Amino acid sequence: MSVRVHNEYLLFLLAFFLALQIFPGKVHAGGVSWNQLSSQEKNVLGDFKQRWSKYSAYKQKKLRRWAKKPLSARRLIKKRFKQWSALGVASKAKIKLELQRYKNMPHSKRIKLKAWWRWVKKLPASVRRKLEQKLPGMTKAQKKEYIRQLEKKYGPR
Repeated sequence: MSVRVHNEYLLFLLAFFLALQIFPGKVHAGGVSWNQLSSQEKNVLGDFKQRWSKYSAYKQKKLRRWAKKPLSARRLIKKRFKQWSALGVASKAKIKLELQRYKNMPHSKRIKLKAWWRWVKKLPASVRRKLEQKLPGMTKAQKKEYIRQLEKKYGPR
């Protein structure tokens, strides 16, 4: 390595480390320092303050997106996360498999499935529970007839 190249390399390193000292929050992998967050973000993300500088820019971005969500949405996400965490390994594996099956479905079939679940959600809770209990033990023809009766009583899908 020539003396000139070596000197340029040392100059680059010196400039880089100097920049780290002067701008510590901005140099960290494109992330932002805690002080650059808005007061609303600091309030919501207070639990992450001590570890904030250690997070990657990607994780910081995700957390900032989280902080911008309305309180009701954050509560719902926390609730669902607790439910997910409480599930066993087998249940999680089954859900992941079902999700993958759903993602691989043709678009038209996904639309029909969404319409079905919207209709089911509109049914009274007692009817939904009964439907959930009865359907697995029915033949295809019995299911069709039972759903037809429900549609007469509660409206079409």
